[in-house]
Amino acid sequence: MSSKVTAALAGVLTLAMYSGLGMAAA
Repeated sequence: MSSKVTAALAGVLTLAMYSGLGMAAA
């Protein structure tokens, strides 16, 4: 697996987690 792909997946998961926390807080 390419490091770029790994970084992209990690970024998407992080954004999804933060957006989920934001919705829960709201």
